[in-house]
Amino acid sequence: MANTLPHPFGEGPANGHAMALSPDGRRLLVADVTSGTVAEISTEKVAVRRTAPLPPGAGPAYAVAGRDRLFLGAGTTLRTVDLGGLGVAAERSVRDPITGLVRSLDGARLDLGQASAVSWHDPATGKELGPAAVSGLVGLRAPATPA
Repeated sequence: MANTLPHPFGEGPANGHAMALSPDGRRLLVADVTSGTVAEISTEKVAVRRTAPLPPGAGPAYAVAGRDRLFLGAGTTLRTVDLGGLGVAAERSVRDPITGLVRSLDGARLDLGQASAVSWHDPATGKELGPAAVSGLVGLRAPATPA
């Protein structure tokens, strides 16, 4: 088990960092897209379990986790990280810079906020399934979970 984050993790701009909690609450996944690193942190032991390199990126970063995948958005790049090995499983370019990522409650769809639009994607492939114009959109937030 790693105990520290590799240099220069955390030294870039704050908006280049994103965090996502796994659905079971046992893993906190933290990405620093500027340095190109992702870390898995155990929420039970409050310790860094492992880190892995990613291709570096720029711009505000967004993250959302599924059971076996982490979705990272920064700039016009959407990456799917396999949580088994913390490696990039897929990478797609999107039209406009990403302003938010939200997974549907049933996990069947990944929504991307973009400049004045929302697009929805297949979480297995990242392929865009459809767009909708949303005038004045500045970001997305996760839906409330049912009580």
